Amino acid sequence: MNTMRIMIVEDEDMLRNHLAGLDEWEDMGCEIVGTAHNGYEALNRVAELKPELIITDIRMPVMDGIEFTEKLKETNPNLPVIFLSAYNDFIYAKQAFKLGVIDFITKPVHLEELFSVVEMVMQDARHNDQTDSLEQENTINVMLSEEMNLDRKREWLDREDRTTRRLVVLSVEIDNVDLLHTMGKPLSQLSLREVISCAVRKYPYHFWTYMDHRGLFVLLFEPLDGEWELIGDSMKIAKEVLEASRQAFEFSVSIGISGLLPSLLHLPQGWEEVRKCFDYRMLLGKQSIISYSAIASLSNDTMDWDQERLAGLEELIRRADKNAIAPQMREVYRELLSKQLNKAFIQHYMMEIISRAEKVLSELSVKDHYPDFNSIRRKLLAFDVLADLMKFLESFLLEVTDLIRASGQDNGSIVIRKMKQYIADHYTDEISLNTLADYLYLNPSYLSRLIRRVTGQTFSDVLWSYRIDRAKIKLLASDVKMSEVAYSTGFKDAAHFSHLFKKTVGVSPKEYRMSGINKE
Repeated sequence: MNTMRIMIVEDEDMLRNHLAGLDEWEDMGCEIVGTAHNGYEALNRVAELKPELIITDIRMPVMDGIEFTEKLKETNPNLPVIFLSAYNDFIYAKQAFKLGVIDFITKPVHLEELFSVVEMVMQDARHNDQTDSLEQENTINVMLSEEMNLDRKREWLDREDRTTRRLVVLSVEIDNVDLLHTMGKPLSQLSLREVISCAVRKYPYHFWTYMDHRGLFVLLFEPLDGEWELIGDSMKIAKEVLEASRQAFEFSVSIGISGLLPSLLHLPQGWEEVRKCFDYRMLLGKQSIISYSAIASLSNDTMDWDQERLAGLEELIRRADKNAIAPQMREVYRELLSKQLNKAFIQHYMMEIISRAEKVLSELSVKDHYPDFNSIRRKLLAFDVLADLMKFLESFLLEVTDLIRASGQDNGSIVIRKMKQYIADHYTDEISLNTLADYLYLNPSYLSRLIRRVTGQTFSDVLWSYRIDRAKIKLLASDVKMSEVAYSTGFKDAAHFSHLFKKTVGVSPKEYRMSGINKE
């Protein structure tokens, strides 16, 4: 390709005009063929302008970047799109990833970053020209089509003399991709594809790479001389991709490997096999390489639900027995590992535990700080790795027990009385919210919210107030040094004591002693 035709879609006039007028575009071999204020206007101009790359904002009036890209891909599925986004727009990361968005550029736009991504798109386009990538993508789409029968697919392949070459499918997926927005920067698909391609080029295999909303795929074709071990080498290639990705990106990936397919006619089977591989990533963890041949023999029978264990866990939640819940969850973890169940069954089991917790809170009429169980379920379904899921679920169940403990203690009044008694007994010691939470068997964050709700103060305010009250008594009852009064009431710094005393009482400790004023 000679000049890359770029279209800019941005509702902010100043930014749109600035980007469109940059001199660097010509030096890079790019041409800004047009601009648009919103997605609707852009959609109406694409056919006229024929851009080869679109740079678009996410948040725009009339039609935003997400809707625009969805409609664009219906008629131009291979047209690359780069999103301009504010940091909080990363909540759209999963949706954008499924649409095949190439990359995100964070506002304010750094030109070096933008030019780097555009250059990557241009290199990819040049590579595609050399390797007939569009024809490859068309072939893959035809093979995966459910509307075309086997005879028509065979005719398509006969034209390219590809009917009999055996192949293996590798699928590369980001771990916990549904939580991608928490990483701060979503996936650059082109960067990942380049890492994959570099690893595969070391081997004498003809290969295709393919991107869609399901992820990144590599099709490895058996050499015509048949001297190479395709299955064994696919595992070696997967290991190299895993290591290269670990060094290049902040996120981790896992890889699924299909069985040996007789030809491209069996591509739907390969797609299904790699999909099943990722069902077992939940057991194997992040940065896994999962071969279909290794999991094909594992049981897919529905789980014989352990009603006794579930009932026992439900009772522990009802009793708010924090000390017993963690060991019980470890038992559940070991049981799930030993049964070698896939992702769907594990998610079903975890949903059952969530339902038991919801049932207990309902039965006990717990109303304060009632969890958003729909949100909890959505988060649970986002996990791909069992160990991460178990940590999340255990933390949630412990928070539920805190709610039950507080609810069963007169809406927290008993907790506050225990807190005040603890402060009275230990105010001379170095105590904190965490030490108090450990003493009361409560979550520190929950305890902090409870103290503020009942008293209107923070824990620190309650503690300092008590220490100041004790200091006032000591100041009037004796003539010991100010520093000794400070140390004897839990202050480790006399200057800090004096500052806080004056801020609270209105006069310095010395003035308070001299005047004999007690403002309680």
